[in-house]
Amino acid sequence: MKALATQIHAFAEGFTTAAADEVGLHQRIDEACRALTPLFTLEHAGKDNEMALEAEKLVSHVQAMFRSWGDEWRAAQPMRELSQQMADRFVLLVFGKVNAGKSSFINHLADRLSETLAVPASYFQLEGGKVNYIDGPLKEGATETTHAIQGIELGPHFVILDTPGLHSVTPENAGLTRRFTDTADAVVWLTPASNPGLVHELDELSEEIRLGKPVLPVISKSDTVLESIDASCGGLVQQTVAKSPENRQLQQTDVYQRATQHLAEHQALLARNPLSLRRPVSISVLCDKQYPARNETRYDSGLTELDCTLASLLADAKAYKCRKMQAQLNHFWQKKVLTPLEQQLYPECERLAAELSQQEQALHSEKDRLVISVANKVAELWPELVLKHQDSGDTQALSRELSLLIQQQVSEELKPVLDKFSQNYPDVDCSVSGEHLGQFQKLTASYQTKTNGVSKTAWEIAGTALGSALGLLGGPAGLFAGGIAGKLITDHLVDDEYEEHYYTIGVDISEVLAKGDTVIQQAVTEAIECSINWVIQQYIKPVKDYLADALAHIARLSDTVPHSG
Repeated sequence: MKALATQIHAFAEGFTTAAADEVGLHQRIDEACRALTPLFTLEHAGKDNEMALEAEKLVSHVQAMFRSWGDEWRAAQPMRELSQQMADRFVLLVFGKVNAGKSSFINHLADRLSETLAVPASYFQLEGGKVNYIDGPLKEGATETTHAIQGIELGPHFVILDTPGLHSVTPENAGLTRRFTDTADAVVWLTPASNPGLVHELDELSEEIRLGKPVLPVISKSDTVLESIDASCGGLVQQTVAKSPENRQLQQTDVYQRATQHLAEHQALLARNPLSLRRPVSISVLCDKQYPARNETRYDSGLTELDCTLASLLADAKAYKCRKMQAQLNHFWQKKVLTPLEQQLYPECERLAAELSQQEQALHSEKDRLVISVANKVAELWPELVLKHQDSGDTQALSRELSLLIQQQVSEELKPVLDKFSQNYPDVDCSVSGEHLGQFQKLTASYQTKTNGVSKTAWEIAGTALGSALGLLGGPAGLFAGGIAGKLITDHLVDDEYEEHYYTIGVDISEVLAKGDTVIQQAVTEAIECSINWVIQQYIKPVKDYLADALAHIARLSDTVPHSG
Protein backbone atom coordinates (compact mmCIF):
# COMPACT_ATOMS: atom_id res chain seq x y z
CA MET A 1 0.00 0.00 0.00
CA LYS A 2 2.98 2.34 -0.52
CA ALA A 3 1.52 4.20 -3.50
CA LEU A 4 -1.73 4.92 -1.65
CA ALA A 5 0.18 5.89 1.51
CA THR A 6 2.22 8.43 -0.46
CA GLN A 7 -0.95 10.03 -1.80
CA ILE A 8 -2.49 10.14 1.68
CA HIS A 9 0.57 11.94 3.09
CA ALA A 10 0.35 14.55 0.32
CA PHE A 11 -3.43 14.88 0.51
CA ALA A 12 -3.59 17.95 2.75
CA GLU A 13 -0.90 19.90 0.92
CA GLY A 14 -2.39 22.89 -0.84
CA PHE A 15 -5.92 21.60 -0.28
CA THR A 16 -8.73 24.13 -0.44
CA THR A 17 -12.48 23.68 -0.37
CA ALA A 18 -14.60 25.80 -2.66
CA ALA A 19 -17.23 27.84 -0.87
CA ALA A 20 -20.66 26.33 -1.32
CA ASP A 21 -23.50 28.64 -2.33
CA GLU A 22 -26.05 27.30 0.15
CA VAL A 23 -27.87 30.65 0.16
CA GLY A 24 -28.19 30.45 -3.60
CA LEU A 25 -29.77 26.99 -3.35
CA HIS A 26 -32.39 28.18 -0.87
CA GLN A 27 -33.10 31.23 -3.03
CA ARG A 28 -33.75 28.97 -6.02
CA ILE A 29 -36.03 26.78 -3.91
CA ASP A 30 -37.90 29.80 -2.53
CA GLU A 31 -38.36 31.17 -6.04
CA ALA A 32 -39.70 27.82 -7.22
CA CYS A 33 -42.13 27.73 -4.28
CA ARG A 34 -43.41 31.22 -5.03
CA ALA A 35 -43.80 30.52 -8.74
CA LEU A 36 -45.48 27.14 -8.26
CA THR A 37 -47.77 27.96 -5.35
CA PRO A 38 -51.38 27.70 -6.60
CA LEU A 39 -53.25 30.92 -5.84
CA PHE A 40 -56.58 29.98 -7.40
CA THR A 41 -59.59 29.04 -5.26
CA LEU A 42 -62.47 26.92 -6.55
CA GLU A 43 -65.15 27.91 -4.03
CA HIS A 44 -68.47 26.08 -3.90
CA ALA A 45 -67.31 23.51 -6.42
CA GLY A 46 -69.82 20.73 -6.96
CA LYS A 47 -69.04 17.25 -5.73
CA ASP A 48 -69.17 16.02 -9.33
CA ASN A 49 -66.80 18.70 -10.61
CA GLU A 50 -64.04 16.35 -11.73
CA MET A 51 -61.78 19.18 -12.85
CA ALA A 52 -62.00 20.83 -9.43
CA LEU A 53 -61.17 17.52 -7.77
CA GLU A 54 -58.17 17.11 -10.08
CA ALA A 55 -57.06 20.66 -9.31
CA GLU A 56 -57.35 20.01 -5.57
CA LYS A 57 -55.21 16.89 -5.97
CA LEU A 58 -52.65 18.97 -7.84
CA VAL A 59 -52.62 21.57 -5.05
CA SER A 60 -52.09 18.82 -2.47
CA HIS A 61 -49.28 17.34 -4.58
CA VAL A 62 -47.52 20.69 -4.92
CA GLN A 63 -47.81 21.40 -1.19
CA ALA A 64 -46.52 17.91 -0.35
CA MET A 65 -43.61 18.47 -2.72
CA PHE A 66 -42.73 21.73 -0.99
CA ARG A 67 -42.81 19.96 2.39
CA SER A 68 -40.66 17.14 1.07
CA TRP A 69 -37.95 19.59 0.04
CA GLY A 70 -37.70 20.82 3.60
CA ASP A 71 -37.90 17.28 5.00
CA GLU A 72 -35.18 16.05 2.64
CA TRP A 73 -32.96 19.00 3.48
CA ARG A 74 -33.33 18.37 7.21
CA ALA A 75 -32.82 14.64 6.74
CA ALA A 76 -29.54 15.30 4.95
CA GLN A 77 -28.27 17.52 7.77
CA PRO A 78 -26.21 14.69 9.38
CA MET A 79 -24.52 14.10 6.04
CA ARG A 80 -23.64 17.78 5.66
CA GLU A 81 -22.34 17.96 9.22
CA LEU A 82 -20.23 14.87 8.65
CA SER A 83 -18.87 16.34 5.42
CA GLN A 84 -17.83 19.46 7.31
CA GLN A 85 -16.22 17.41 10.07
CA MET A 86 -14.23 15.50 7.49
CA ALA A 87 -13.44 18.41 5.21
CA ASP A 88 -9.68 17.84 5.54
CA ARG A 89 -9.84 14.06 5.15
CA PHE A 90 -10.03 11.68 2.23
CA VAL A 91 -13.24 9.68 2.79
CA LEU A 92 -13.44 6.37 0.93
CA LEU A 93 -16.86 4.72 0.92
CA VAL A 94 -17.07 0.95 0.48
CA PHE A 95 -20.35 0.14 -1.20
CA GLY A 96 -21.84 -3.24 -2.05
CA LYS A 97 -24.58 -5.77 -1.53
CA VAL A 98 -24.93 -8.18 1.38
CA ASN A 99 -22.21 -10.86 1.44
CA ALA A 100 -19.94 -8.90 -0.88
CA GLY A 101 -17.20 -9.12 1.78
CA LYS A 102 -17.14 -5.41 2.67
CA SER A 103 -16.16 -5.75 6.33
CA SER A 104 -13.40 -8.29 5.52
CA PHE A 105 -12.07 -6.02 2.78
CA ILE A 106 -12.12 -2.91 5.00
CA ASN A 107 -10.43 -4.65 7.94
CA HIS A 108 -7.68 -6.07 5.75
CA LEU A 109 -7.13 -2.78 3.89
CA ALA A 110 -6.95 -0.95 7.21
CA ASP A 111 -4.43 -3.43 8.61
CA ARG A 112 -2.12 -3.00 5.64
CA LEU A 113 -2.45 0.80 5.56
CA SER A 114 -1.98 1.06 9.32
CA GLU A 115 1.30 -0.76 9.00
CA THR A 116 2.48 1.29 5.99
CA LEU A 117 1.43 4.63 7.47
CA ALA A 118 2.63 3.66 10.93
CA VAL A 119 -0.59 4.89 12.52
CA PRO A 120 -3.12 3.00 14.63
CA ALA A 121 -6.56 2.25 13.23
CA SER A 122 -9.44 3.88 15.12
CA TYR A 123 -12.87 2.29 14.68
CA PHE A 124 -16.12 4.25 14.97
CA GLN A 125 -19.84 4.31 14.30
CA LEU A 126 -21.90 7.23 13.08
CA GLU A 127 -25.02 7.97 15.08
CA GLY A 128 -27.03 11.06 14.22
CA GLY A 129 -24.11 12.35 12.17
CA LYS A 130 -21.70 12.14 15.15
CA VAL A 131 -18.66 9.91 15.55
CA ASN A 132 -18.69 7.39 18.40
CA TYR A 133 -15.50 5.36 18.75
CA ILE A 134 -15.83 1.60 19.24
CA ASP A 135 -13.56 -1.38 19.64
CA GLY A 136 -12.41 -2.99 16.38
CA PRO A 137 -12.07 -4.66 14.05
CA LEU A 138 -15.39 -4.45 12.21
CA LYS A 139 -17.59 -7.51 12.51
CA GLU A 140 -17.40 -9.94 9.61
CA GLY A 141 -19.99 -12.49 8.53
CA ALA A 142 -21.91 -14.10 5.70
CA THR A 143 -25.01 -12.08 6.55
CA GLU A 144 -25.48 -8.34 6.96
CA THR A 145 -23.52 -7.30 10.02
CA THR A 146 -23.59 -3.53 9.51
CA HIS A 147 -26.67 -1.95 11.06
CA ALA A 148 -25.22 1.57 11.16
CA ILE A 149 -22.65 3.54 9.27
CA GLN A 150 -19.26 2.57 10.64
CA GLY A 151 -15.70 3.18 9.62
CA ILE A 152 -11.99 3.38 10.35
CA GLU A 153 -9.74 6.39 10.78
CA LEU A 154 -6.14 5.99 9.66
CA GLY A 155 -4.27 9.09 10.74
CA PRO A 156 -5.59 12.62 10.35
CA HIS A 157 -6.36 12.51 6.62
CA PHE A 158 -7.83 9.11 5.69
CA VAL A 159 -11.20 7.56 6.57
CA ILE A 160 -12.87 4.39 5.31
CA LEU A 161 -16.65 4.22 5.61
CA ASP A 162 -18.60 0.96 5.67
CA THR A 163 -22.34 1.12 4.96
CA PRO A 164 -25.22 -1.30 5.27
CA GLY A 165 -25.32 -3.41 2.12
CA LEU A 166 -27.66 -2.88 -0.76
CA HIS A 167 -31.02 -4.60 -0.24
CA SER A 168 -30.17 -5.06 3.42
CA VAL A 169 -32.31 -7.04 5.81
CA THR A 170 -33.83 -3.89 7.34
CA PRO A 171 -35.22 -0.83 5.54
CA GLU A 172 -33.35 1.44 7.97
CA ASN A 173 -30.02 0.16 6.63
CA ALA A 174 -30.87 1.11 3.08
CA GLY A 175 -31.91 4.56 4.24
CA LEU A 176 -28.60 5.07 6.02
CA THR A 177 -26.74 4.00 2.91
CA ARG A 178 -28.47 6.55 0.72
CA ARG A 179 -28.17 9.32 3.30
CA PHE A 180 -24.44 9.04 3.92
CA THR A 181 -23.25 8.14 0.45
CA ASP A 182 -22.75 11.80 -0.40
CA THR A 183 -20.24 12.13 2.42
CA ALA A 184 -17.56 10.21 0.57
CA ASP A 185 -14.98 11.61 -1.82
CA ALA A 186 -14.63 8.35 -3.73
CA VAL A 187 -16.42 5.00 -3.80
CA VAL A 188 -15.17 1.43 -3.94
CA TRP A 189 -17.97 -0.63 -5.41
CA LEU A 190 -17.37 -4.07 -4.02
CA THR A 191 -19.10 -6.78 -6.02
CA PRO A 192 -18.45 -10.53 -5.54
CA ALA A 193 -16.93 -12.60 -8.34
CA SER A 194 -19.73 -15.13 -7.96
CA ASN A 195 -22.30 -12.63 -9.27
CA PRO A 196 -20.60 -9.35 -10.21
CA GLY A 197 -22.06 -6.07 -11.42
CA LEU A 198 -25.79 -6.56 -10.75
CA VAL A 199 -28.05 -3.98 -12.37
CA HIS A 200 -29.68 -2.80 -9.14
CA GLU A 201 -26.24 -2.01 -7.75
CA LEU A 202 -25.47 0.09 -10.83
CA ASP A 203 -28.71 2.01 -10.33
CA GLU A 204 -27.58 2.97 -6.83
CA LEU A 205 -24.13 3.96 -8.08
CA SER A 206 -25.49 6.15 -10.84
CA GLU A 207 -26.14 8.82 -8.19
CA GLU A 208 -22.46 8.88 -7.25
CA ILE A 209 -21.39 9.18 -10.86
CA ARG A 210 -23.87 12.02 -11.38
CA LEU A 211 -22.11 13.88 -8.59
CA GLY A 212 -18.83 13.42 -10.44
CA LYS A 213 -17.53 11.23 -7.63
CA PRO A 214 -14.79 8.74 -8.66
CA VAL A 215 -16.09 5.16 -8.50
CA LEU A 216 -13.81 2.10 -8.57
CA PRO A 217 -15.42 -1.31 -9.15
CA VAL A 218 -13.59 -4.00 -7.14
CA ILE A 219 -14.44 -7.64 -7.83
CA SER A 220 -14.00 -9.40 -4.49
CA LYS A 221 -13.48 -13.07 -3.69
CA SER A 222 -11.69 -13.56 -7.00
CA ASP A 223 -10.38 -16.96 -6.00
CA THR A 224 -11.18 -20.62 -6.37
CA VAL A 225 -10.65 -23.83 -4.44
CA LEU A 226 -8.32 -26.53 -5.79
CA GLU A 227 -8.60 -30.06 -4.54
CA SER A 228 -5.71 -32.55 -4.58
CA ILE A 229 -4.62 -35.77 -2.88
CA ASP A 230 -1.94 -35.47 -0.22
CA ALA A 231 0.50 -38.27 -1.06
CA SER A 232 1.81 -38.41 2.52
CA CYS A 233 -1.54 -39.22 4.06
CA GLY A 234 -3.70 -40.07 1.06
CA GLY A 235 -6.30 -37.52 2.14
CA LEU A 236 -8.10 -34.85 0.11
CA VAL A 237 -6.52 -31.42 0.43
CA GLN A 238 -8.28 -28.16 -0.47
CA GLN A 239 -6.35 -25.01 -1.32
CA THR A 240 -7.68 -21.50 -2.11
CA VAL A 241 -5.85 -19.91 -5.02
CA ALA A 242 -6.40 -16.83 -7.14
CA LYS A 243 -8.34 -17.08 -10.33
CA SER A 244 -6.30 -17.06 -13.53
CA PRO A 245 -5.35 -13.71 -15.08
CA GLU A 246 -7.45 -14.59 -18.13
CA ASN A 247 -10.48 -15.31 -15.98
CA ARG A 248 -10.05 -12.08 -14.03
CA GLN A 249 -9.61 -10.04 -17.19
CA LEU A 250 -12.79 -11.47 -18.67
CA GLN A 251 -14.77 -10.63 -15.53
CA GLN A 252 -13.32 -7.14 -15.28
CA THR A 253 -14.10 -6.38 -18.92
CA ASP A 254 -17.61 -7.78 -18.56
CA VAL A 255 -18.37 -5.72 -15.45
CA TYR A 256 -17.02 -2.51 -17.00
CA GLN A 257 -18.87 -2.95 -20.28
CA ARG A 258 -22.17 -3.73 -18.61
CA ALA A 259 -21.71 -0.89 -16.15
CA THR A 260 -20.97 1.74 -18.79
CA GLN A 261 -23.73 0.46 -21.08
CA HIS A 262 -26.31 0.47 -18.29
CA LEU A 263 -25.41 3.94 -17.11
CA ALA A 264 -25.29 5.30 -20.66
CA GLU A 265 -28.77 3.89 -21.38
CA HIS A 266 -30.28 5.56 -18.35
CA GLN A 267 -28.49 8.90 -18.42
CA ALA A 268 -25.64 10.62 -20.20
CA LEU A 269 -23.56 10.38 -17.04
CA LEU A 270 -20.34 9.10 -18.51
CA ALA A 271 -20.30 11.80 -21.16
CA ARG A 272 -20.32 14.45 -18.44
CA ASN A 273 -17.93 12.59 -16.11
CA PRO A 274 -15.90 10.21 -18.30
CA LEU A 275 -13.31 9.46 -15.60
CA SER A 276 -15.69 8.93 -12.67
CA LEU A 277 -16.18 5.19 -13.33
CA ARG A 278 -12.79 3.49 -13.25
CA ARG A 279 -11.90 0.13 -14.76
CA PRO A 280 -12.46 -2.73 -12.31
CA VAL A 281 -9.80 -4.44 -10.23
CA SER A 282 -10.00 -8.09 -9.14
CA ILE A 283 -8.79 -9.08 -5.64
CA SER A 284 -8.79 -11.94 -3.15
CA VAL A 285 -8.43 -10.92 0.48
CA LEU A 286 -8.22 -14.56 1.46
CA CYS A 287 -5.23 -15.18 -0.83
CA ASP A 288 -3.48 -12.07 0.45
CA LYS A 289 -3.93 -13.25 4.03
CA GLN A 290 -2.83 -16.81 3.38
CA TYR A 291 0.06 -16.16 0.98
CA PRO A 292 1.38 -12.65 1.68
CA ALA A 293 4.94 -13.41 0.50
CA ARG A 294 4.31 -15.60 -2.56
CA ASN A 295 4.77 -14.07 -5.99
CA GLU A 296 3.37 -16.88 -8.13
CA THR A 297 0.43 -16.00 -10.35
CA ARG A 298 -1.79 -18.54 -8.67
CA TYR A 299 -1.36 -16.73 -5.36
CA ASP A 300 -1.67 -13.17 -6.74
CA SER A 301 -4.24 -11.44 -4.53
CA GLY A 302 -4.53 -8.34 -6.73
CA LEU A 303 -3.73 -6.04 -3.77
CA THR A 304 -0.68 -4.56 -5.51
CA GLU A 305 -2.78 -3.46 -8.47
CA LEU A 306 -5.43 -2.21 -6.06
CA ASP A 307 -2.80 -0.09 -4.27
CA CYS A 308 -1.80 1.69 -7.49
CA THR A 309 -5.43 2.13 -8.57
CA LEU A 310 -6.48 3.58 -5.20
CA ALA A 311 -3.54 6.01 -5.33
CA SER A 312 -4.77 7.25 -8.73
CA LEU A 313 -8.33 7.33 -7.39
CA LEU A 314 -7.21 9.54 -4.50
CA ALA A 315 -5.81 12.10 -6.94
CA ASP A 316 -9.19 12.31 -8.69
CA ALA A 317 -10.98 12.41 -5.32
CA LYS A 318 -8.92 15.40 -4.23
CA ALA A 319 -10.12 17.36 -7.27
CA TYR A 320 -13.70 16.30 -6.53
CA LYS A 321 -13.41 17.22 -2.84
CA CYS A 322 -12.56 20.81 -3.73
CA ARG A 323 -16.00 21.19 -5.26
CA LYS A 324 -17.86 18.56 -3.23
CA MET A 325 -20.00 20.86 -1.08
CA GLN A 326 -21.28 22.73 -4.11
CA ALA A 327 -21.73 19.45 -5.96
CA GLN A 328 -23.86 18.18 -3.08
CA LEU A 329 -26.01 21.31 -3.19
CA ASN A 330 -26.39 21.01 -6.93
CA HIS A 331 -27.18 17.33 -6.54
CA PHE A 332 -29.87 18.15 -3.98
CA TRP A 333 -31.35 20.70 -6.36
CA GLN A 334 -31.22 18.28 -9.28
CA LYS A 335 -32.45 15.13 -7.54
CA LYS A 336 -34.77 16.41 -4.81
CA VAL A 337 -36.18 19.52 -6.46
CA LEU A 338 -35.80 19.59 -10.23
CA THR A 339 -36.22 15.89 -11.02
CA PRO A 340 -39.59 15.60 -9.21
CA LEU A 341 -40.71 18.79 -10.94
CA GLU A 342 -39.71 17.46 -14.35
CA GLN A 343 -40.80 13.85 -13.95
CA GLN A 344 -43.87 14.23 -11.74
CA LEU A 345 -45.32 17.74 -11.65
CA TYR A 346 -44.66 18.70 -15.28
CA PRO A 347 -46.47 15.67 -16.80
CA GLU A 348 -49.29 16.09 -14.28
CA CYS A 349 -49.70 19.75 -15.26
CA GLU A 350 -49.62 18.87 -18.96
CA ARG A 351 -52.27 16.20 -18.52
CA LEU A 352 -54.57 18.44 -16.49
CA ALA A 353 -54.12 21.35 -18.93
CA ALA A 354 -55.15 19.08 -21.82
CA GLU A 355 -58.18 17.85 -19.89
CA LEU A 356 -59.21 21.40 -19.04
CA SER A 357 -58.94 22.43 -22.69
CA GLN A 358 -61.15 19.50 -23.64
CA GLN A 359 -63.61 20.44 -20.92
CA GLU A 360 -63.71 24.05 -22.10
CA GLN A 361 -64.32 22.94 -25.66
CA ALA A 362 -67.08 20.64 -24.45
CA LEU A 363 -68.70 23.55 -22.61
CA HIS A 364 -68.68 25.66 -25.75
CA SER A 365 -70.31 22.80 -27.65
CA GLU A 366 -72.81 22.42 -24.83
CA LYS A 367 -73.54 26.14 -25.04
CA ASP A 368 -74.46 25.86 -28.73
CA ARG A 369 -76.74 22.91 -28.00
CA LEU A 370 -78.45 24.68 -25.11
CA VAL A 371 -79.07 27.86 -27.11
CA ILE A 372 -80.80 25.90 -29.86
CA SER A 373 -82.84 23.83 -27.42
CA VAL A 374 -84.01 26.72 -25.22
CA ALA A 375 -84.65 29.11 -28.12
CA ASN A 376 -86.80 26.50 -29.87
CA LYS A 377 -88.86 25.81 -26.75
CA VAL A 378 -89.48 29.50 -26.09
CA ALA A 379 -90.23 30.13 -29.77
CA GLU A 380 -92.91 27.45 -29.69
CA LEU A 381 -94.67 29.27 -26.83
CA TRP A 382 -94.14 32.76 -28.21
CA PRO A 383 -97.24 33.01 -30.50
CA GLU A 384 -99.54 31.95 -27.69
CA LEU A 385 -97.97 34.55 -25.42
CA VAL A 386 -98.41 37.26 -28.07
CA LEU A 387 -102.08 36.40 -28.58
CA LYS A 388 -102.59 36.67 -24.85
CA HIS A 389 -101.57 40.34 -24.95
CA GLN A 390 -102.89 41.39 -28.37
CA ASP A 391 -106.11 42.92 -27.07
CA SER A 392 -104.35 45.08 -24.49
CA GLY A 393 -101.44 45.84 -26.78
CA ASP A 394 -99.21 46.13 -23.67
CA THR A 395 -95.73 45.25 -24.91
CA GLN A 396 -94.19 45.98 -21.48
CA ALA A 397 -96.37 43.33 -19.85
CA LEU A 398 -95.57 41.01 -22.75
CA SER A 399 -91.81 41.60 -22.29
CA ARG A 400 -92.03 40.82 -18.58
CA GLU A 401 -93.84 37.57 -19.20
CA LEU A 402 -91.40 36.66 -21.98
CA SER A 403 -88.47 37.36 -19.62
CA LEU A 404 -89.93 34.99 -17.04
CA LEU A 405 -90.48 32.34 -19.69
CA ILE A 406 -86.88 32.59 -20.93
CA GLN A 407 -85.62 32.60 -17.33
CA GLN A 408 -87.54 29.43 -16.57
CA GLN A 409 -86.43 27.57 -19.68
CA VAL A 410 -82.79 28.67 -19.42
CA SER A 411 -82.56 27.74 -15.75
CA GLU A 412 -84.17 24.37 -16.38
CA GLU A 413 -81.78 23.50 -19.19
CA LEU A 414 -78.67 24.94 -17.51
CA LYS A 415 -79.17 23.34 -14.12
CA PRO A 416 -77.73 19.88 -14.98
CA VAL A 417 -74.69 21.55 -16.53
CA LEU A 418 -74.05 24.06 -13.74
CA ASP A 419 -74.65 21.50 -10.97
CA LYS A 420 -71.65 19.54 -12.25
CA PHE A 421 -69.43 22.50 -11.53
CA SER A 422 -70.85 24.45 -8.63
CA GLN A 423 -73.15 24.16 -5.66
CA ASN A 424 -73.88 27.88 -5.79
CA TYR A 425 -74.05 29.77 -9.05
CA PRO A 426 -75.51 33.22 -9.90
CA ASP A 427 -78.98 33.72 -11.37
CA VAL A 428 -79.14 34.34 -15.08
CA ASP A 429 -80.35 37.75 -16.28
CA CYS A 430 -82.96 37.06 -18.97
CA SER A 431 -84.73 40.43 -18.96
CA VAL A 432 -86.18 41.60 -22.27
CA SER A 433 -87.07 45.21 -23.08
CA GLY A 434 -90.55 45.86 -24.48
CA GLU A 435 -89.09 48.51 -26.79
CA HIS A 436 -87.38 45.76 -28.77
CA LEU A 437 -90.60 43.86 -29.42
CA GLY A 438 -92.16 46.48 -31.71
CA GLN A 439 -95.87 47.42 -31.51
CA PHE A 440 -99.20 45.74 -32.00
CA GLN A 441 -100.76 47.26 -35.16
CA LYS A 442 -104.59 47.75 -35.16
CA LEU A 443 -106.51 46.72 -38.30
CA THR A 444 -109.33 49.34 -39.10
CA ALA A 445 -112.19 49.97 -41.58
CA SER A 446 -113.87 53.37 -42.42
CA TYR A 447 -117.24 54.90 -43.45
CA GLN A 448 -118.43 58.44 -44.25
CA THR A 449 -121.21 60.68 -42.93
CA LYS A 450 -122.36 64.06 -44.40
CA THR A 451 -121.38 66.97 -42.30
CA ASN A 452 -123.87 69.42 -44.18
CA GLY A 453 -127.03 67.23 -44.16
CA VAL A 454 -129.45 69.79 -42.52
CA SER A 455 -128.78 72.83 -44.70
CA LYS A 456 -128.94 70.86 -47.88
CA THR A 457 -132.33 69.45 -46.97
CA ALA A 458 -133.63 72.94 -46.35
CA TRP A 459 -132.44 73.99 -49.81
CA GLU A 460 -134.11 70.93 -51.26
CA ILE A 461 -137.47 71.93 -49.62
CA ALA A 462 -137.11 75.50 -50.72
CA GLY A 463 -136.22 74.44 -54.26
CA THR A 464 -139.13 72.05 -54.45
CA ALA A 465 -141.54 74.73 -53.24
CA LEU A 466 -140.24 77.14 -55.85
CA GLY A 467 -140.48 74.54 -58.54
CA SER A 468 -144.00 73.64 -57.48
CA ALA A 469 -145.06 77.26 -57.53
CA LEU A 470 -143.84 77.46 -61.06
CA GLY A 471 -145.55 74.17 -61.84
CA LEU A 472 -148.89 75.44 -60.66
CA LEU A 473 -148.84 77.52 -63.68
CA GLY A 474 -149.00 74.43 -65.82
CA GLY A 475 -151.31 72.06 -63.97
CA PRO A 476 -150.33 68.62 -62.73
CA ALA A 477 -147.68 68.20 -65.33
CA GLY A 478 -146.37 71.53 -64.23
CA LEU A 479 -146.23 70.39 -60.62
CA PHE A 480 -144.10 67.36 -61.50
CA ALA A 481 -141.81 69.44 -63.63
CA GLY A 482 -141.60 72.02 -60.88
CA GLY A 483 -140.45 69.38 -58.34
CA ILE A 484 -137.66 68.25 -60.64
CA ALA A 485 -136.73 71.80 -61.26
CA GLY A 486 -136.57 72.45 -57.52
CA LYS A 487 -134.23 69.44 -57.06
CA LEU A 488 -131.97 70.66 -59.84
CA ILE A 489 -131.90 74.09 -58.33
CA THR A 490 -130.93 72.70 -54.94
CA ASP A 491 -128.18 70.39 -56.29
CA HIS A 492 -126.83 73.26 -58.28
CA LEU A 493 -126.83 75.71 -55.47
CA VAL A 494 -125.55 73.43 -52.61
CA ASP A 495 -122.53 70.82 -52.51
CA ASP A 496 -122.54 67.71 -50.12
CA GLU A 497 -119.92 67.56 -47.20
CA TYR A 498 -118.84 64.18 -45.60
CA GLU A 499 -116.95 63.05 -42.36
CA GLU A 500 -114.71 59.87 -42.39
CA HIS A 501 -115.28 57.46 -39.48
CA TYR A 502 -112.93 54.52 -38.51
CA TYR A 503 -113.52 51.38 -36.44
CA THR A 504 -111.25 48.46 -35.37
CA ILE A 505 -111.81 45.15 -37.03
CA GLY A 506 -108.67 43.29 -35.64
CA VAL A 507 -104.94 43.49 -34.46
CA ASP A 508 -101.88 42.86 -36.64
CA ILE A 509 -99.31 40.87 -34.53
CA SER A 510 -96.83 40.12 -37.34
CA GLU A 511 -94.28 42.78 -36.26
CA VAL A 512 -94.27 41.57 -32.62
CA LEU A 513 -93.97 37.96 -33.69
CA ALA A 514 -91.08 38.68 -36.04
CA LYS A 515 -89.14 40.91 -33.67
CA GLY A 516 -89.84 38.52 -30.81
CA ASP A 517 -88.02 35.68 -32.58
CA THR A 518 -84.90 37.85 -32.84
CA VAL A 519 -85.21 39.02 -29.24
CA ILE A 520 -85.65 35.45 -27.97
CA GLN A 521 -82.57 34.21 -29.84
CA GLN A 522 -80.46 37.09 -28.54
CA ALA A 523 -81.69 36.87 -24.94
CA VAL A 524 -81.24 33.08 -24.75
CA THR A 525 -77.77 33.25 -26.32
CA GLU A 526 -76.60 35.99 -23.93
CA ALA A 527 -78.00 34.23 -20.86
CA ILE A 528 -76.44 30.84 -21.66
CA GLU A 529 -73.14 32.38 -22.78
CA CYS A 530 -73.02 34.32 -19.51
CA SER A 531 -73.47 31.14 -17.46
CA ILE A 532 -70.98 29.10 -19.48
CA ASN A 533 -68.43 31.91 -19.35
CA TRP A 534 -68.97 32.13 -15.60
CA VAL A 535 -68.11 28.43 -15.26
CA ILE A 536 -65.02 28.87 -17.42
CA GLN A 537 -63.86 31.96 -15.53
CA GLN A 538 -64.58 30.42 -12.13
CA TYR A 539 -63.34 26.84 -12.53
CA ILE A 540 -61.26 26.49 -15.68
CA LYS A 541 -59.37 29.68 -16.52
CA PRO A 542 -57.69 30.13 -13.09
CA VAL A 543 -56.37 26.58 -13.17
CA LYS A 544 -55.33 26.82 -16.81
CA ASP A 545 -53.47 30.07 -16.16
CA TYR A 546 -51.67 28.49 -13.20
CA LEU A 547 -50.76 25.42 -15.23
CA ALA A 548 -49.39 27.51 -18.09
CA ASP A 549 -47.23 29.53 -15.69
CA ALA A 550 -46.09 26.38 -13.84
CA LEU A 551 -45.10 24.61 -17.05
CA ALA A 552 -43.20 27.66 -18.26
CA HIS A 553 -41.40 28.02 -14.92
CA ILE A 554 -40.37 24.35 -14.77
CA ALA A 555 -39.09 24.60 -18.35
CA ARG A 556 -37.01 27.64 -17.39
CA LEU A 557 -35.62 25.80 -14.37
CA SER A 558 -34.69 22.84 -16.56
CA ASP A 559 -32.79 25.14 -18.90
CA THR A 560 -30.91 26.79 -16.04
CA VAL A 561 -27.64 25.15 -15.04
CA PRO A 562 -26.87 25.88 -11.37
CA HIS A 563 -23.52 27.30 -10.36
CA SER A 564 -21.01 24.45 -10.07
CA GLY A 565 -18.77 26.10 -7.54
